[in-house]
Amino acid sequence: MKISGQSGGFTVGSQIYSDVAQLIAYFRTLPATTQENGIWIVTTSPCAYSAAEREKLRSLAAQCQQQKIPVFTCRGSELPAGWRRAQVPSGWNDPSDAH
Repeated sequence: MKISGQSGGFTVGSQIYSDVAQLIAYFRTLPATTQENGIWIVTTSPCAYSAAEREKLRSLAAQCQQQKIPVFTCRGSELPAGWRRAQVPSGWNDPSDAH
């Protein structure tokens, strides 16, 4: 998906990481005290993302679990109480692009 002429991915500040491995590699460069807080991801409605993009989020959650990295996700509409540890936000596990 392209937003403002840029390819989608995981955005950290002004940097976009196009795949899970790049994001985790960047995360591993941060100080240990920062890494202890894990990766926090805010998404919008699942229908705004392609099946491939939803799979990318599921892959990130799985890889973080394997590597013992705390990961928290939340749909923007569910803030501030919608944070879930090591799960994808509601609606993201739907198998099709239809929502």
